[in-house]
Amino acid sequence: MKNHYEDYFSIDDLEEEYQKIEAEFIKSNNPKHKHDLLNKLCLIEDAIDDKLSLEHF
Repeated sequence: MKNHYEDYFSIDDLEEEYQKIEAEFIKSNNPKHKHDLLNKLCLIEDAIDDKLSLEHF
């Protein structure tokens, strides 16, 4: 599955997006919505890790 967060965001933008989704996750009472948000958070974490690893080359 393609992680669209890798292509469109800088690390700062990814961290900002992560914080927005995390706040939404905390407020949500819907288990399916929380699951979807958690998946997004994982994709953002992966994108940040990938961008950080590329900076070392």
